[in-house]
Amino acid sequence: MTPTIAFMLCLCLLPLLPSQLRVELVFSGRPMRSTVEAAAVREVRRIWSVYGVDVRAVAPEQAHGSPVTLSVTLLDGDSGVVHTLGTTRFVDGQPRPMIVMYPDAVASLLSSEYLVIRECVRWAQACQDALAGRVLGRALAHELGHYLLRMPGHSASGLMRAQPPAAALVEEESRPFQLAAENARQFAAMRRQPCR
Repeated sequence: MTPTIAFMLCLCLLPLLPSQLRVELVFSGRPMRSTVEAAAVREVRRIWSVYGVDVRAVAPEQAHGSPVTLSVTLLDGDSGVVHTLGTTRFVDGQPRPMIVMYPDAVASLLSSEYLVIRECVRWAQACQDALAGRVLGRALAHELGHYLLRMPGHSASGLMRAQPPAAALVEEESRPFQLAAENARQFAAMRRQPCR
């Protein structure tokens, strides 16, 4: 069964399943500090739980019990596109179950003197990890939105906007990372969609 067919089948069966959609993230590629990964996953979970999505990070050998399993690859360097923290690939209008994230782009964003002085002391590792996790988590939540909404483009506001301000990615306030009303309605409708 192709990933696209499996994904569509998953969405069709959602009304018959418990109210939450479980999404498993399998991290690979560049190693990440466990505190950064934990903070990133917490942020993704917090953002998507409002919409009935239960996001979990799992080891590769445990990634078989969820209707949606996505590979999240951490690459060295950056995407070559300014302000791109992550990417989701589409083929023939359908998202592939693979997300690529660029931790170096996150680190570059956090190295801004304004952001560092404003948020925490440069040498406080716990603070750096929390901020890196928050930014990475918000960028990952955005990429997950591309997959779940089957949306290659962007919205004018909310989680799916193309380039949120750097300060918004760092600030504790997370309202700018809710789905815009039209995206939330679209996702709710997709989950109610009957099988064809």
